[in-house]
Amino acid sequence: MNEEQRKQTSIDVLAERDKKTKDYSKYFEHVYQPPSLKEARKRGKEKVHYNRDFQIDEKYRGMGKGKTFLIKTYGCQMNAHDTEVMAGILSALGYQPTEEIDEADVILINTCAIRENAENKVFSEIGNLKHLKKEKPETVI
Repeated sequence: MNEEQRKQTSIDVLAERDKKTKDYSKYFEHVYQPPSLKEARKRGKEKVHYNRDFQIDEKYRGMGKGKTFLIKTYGCQMNAHDTEVMAGILSALGYQPTEEIDEADVILINTCAIRENAENKVFSEIGNLKHLKKEKPETVI
């Protein structure tokens, strides 16, 4: 076997191996991407507008009547604060808090993208909730 034949055989073997490797990229087109510092620098510094007198429109106040919510929090202390804010908004909409995951009509998972361990726990938790979504498709996760 000469050098040219050896190279061609190697190319053929690699091409055949690549054909056997499945391309899973189509399943991950819409997968969450973590924040990018490079992209953040491009955005610049816009002036932030704070709305401190948050009010829920009257037509939405009863939309959660008879429904329950559960918020699971992972990560840093800011997440605990954000959870309190979300719980307040859901309560103002008429939802009632619950500690039982099987009773919840709405399940929110609040995590921190900075702490990798917290993010990994969330992906695990979402996997654990898969069976619940199949049993109760109307549950919002």
